[in-house]
Amino acid sequence: ILNNTHDPATPMAGAKKLASLSPGSRLVTVDAWGHVGIDKSACAAKAVENYMLNGKLPAENTTCKADKPLFPEKK
Repeated sequence: ILNNTHDPATPMAGAKKLASLSPGSRLVTVDAWGHVGIDKSACAAKAVENYMLNGKLPAENTTCKADKPLFPEKK
Protein backbone atom coordinates (compact mmCIF):
# COMPACT_ATOMS: atom_id res chain seq x y z
CA ILE A 1 0.00 0.00 0.00
CA LEU A 2 1.48 3.33 -1.07
CA ASN A 3 0.12 6.66 0.18
CA ASN A 4 1.21 10.28 0.30
CA THR A 5 1.10 12.12 3.62
CA HIS A 6 -0.91 14.95 2.04
CA ASP A 7 -3.25 13.13 -0.33
CA PRO A 8 -6.56 14.98 -0.80
CA ALA A 9 -8.31 11.92 -2.28
CA THR A 10 -7.02 9.21 0.07
CA PRO A 11 -6.11 10.49 3.54
CA MET A 12 -3.41 8.66 5.51
CA ALA A 13 -6.05 7.45 7.97
CA GLY A 14 -7.65 5.46 5.15
CA ALA A 15 -4.34 3.94 4.08
CA LYS A 16 -3.52 2.97 7.67
CA LYS A 17 -6.95 1.39 8.07
CA LEU A 18 -6.54 -0.57 4.82
CA ALA A 19 -3.11 -1.79 5.97
CA SER A 20 -4.56 -2.91 9.32
CA LEU A 21 -7.24 -4.91 7.49
CA SER A 22 -4.76 -6.51 5.06
CA PRO A 23 -2.67 -9.18 6.81
CA GLY A 24 0.92 -9.31 5.54
CA SER A 25 0.67 -5.96 3.79
CA ARG A 26 3.11 -3.07 4.09
CA LEU A 27 2.33 0.64 4.07
CA VAL A 28 4.88 2.81 2.28
CA THR A 29 4.39 6.44 3.29
CA VAL A 30 5.57 9.11 0.86
CA ASP A 31 6.13 12.52 2.46
CA ALA A 32 4.54 14.42 -0.42
CA TRP A 33 1.50 16.31 -1.65
CA GLY A 34 -0.92 14.99 -4.25
CA HIS A 35 -2.72 11.76 -5.01
CA VAL A 36 -0.06 9.51 -6.54
CA GLY A 37 3.29 8.94 -4.79
CA ILE A 38 5.15 6.69 -7.19
CA ASP A 39 5.99 9.55 -9.55
CA LYS A 40 7.23 11.85 -6.77
CA SER A 41 9.79 9.61 -5.10
CA ALA A 42 12.48 7.29 -6.42
CA CYS A 43 12.32 5.46 -3.07
CA ALA A 44 8.59 4.75 -3.54
CA ALA A 45 9.09 3.71 -7.16
CA LYS A 46 11.84 1.29 -6.06
CA ALA A 47 9.57 -0.23 -3.38
CA VAL A 48 6.85 -0.85 -5.97
CA GLU A 49 9.35 -2.20 -8.50
CA ASN A 50 10.87 -4.61 -5.95
CA TYR A 51 7.43 -5.93 -5.09
CA MET A 52 6.07 -6.18 -8.63
CA LEU A 53 9.18 -7.72 -10.20
CA ASN A 54 10.62 -9.74 -7.30
CA GLY A 55 7.74 -10.24 -4.84
CA LYS A 56 9.83 -8.55 -2.15
CA LEU A 57 7.87 -6.53 0.40
CA PRO A 58 9.36 -3.28 1.67
CA ALA A 59 10.40 -3.05 5.30
CA GLU A 60 7.64 -2.25 7.77
CA ASN A 61 7.07 1.47 8.34
CA THR A 62 8.95 2.47 5.19
CA THR A 63 8.86 6.24 4.68
CA CYS A 64 10.06 7.90 1.50
CA LYS A 65 10.83 11.54 0.82
CA ALA A 66 9.63 13.28 -2.31
CA ASP A 67 12.57 14.00 -4.56
CA LYS A 68 10.64 15.78 -7.30
CA PRO A 69 9.10 19.22 -6.80
CA LEU A 70 5.34 19.60 -6.60
CA PHE A 71 5.48 22.26 -9.33
CA PRO A 72 8.46 21.64 -11.64
CA GLU A 73 10.15 24.71 -13.06
CA LYS A 74 9.41 25.43 -16.69
CA LYS A 75 12.43 25.36 -18.96
